[in-house]
Amino acid sequence: MVYQSIEKYLRESNIDRALFAKQALLTEEALTQILEGKRNISIEEYLEIVRTLCLPLDYFSPVQDDGGLYS
Repeated sequence: MVYQSIEKYLRESNIDRALFAKQALLTEEALTQILEGKRNISIEEYLEIVRTLCLPLDYFSPVQDDGGLYS
């Protein structure tokens, strides 16, 4: 799941959630709900997260065995 990949990245990179939420233009509550899988992430929020982390858009995208993206 995308939210689990984002949570793992933040944890392994020792990124403070509160500071990251502010930089990504999210509330701490919204970020926490997203990272816990309690709230769906919007495309706008996803774009802001990868932009803030300076990552490519498909960095957290799950890939199938045949190389295609899940819908």
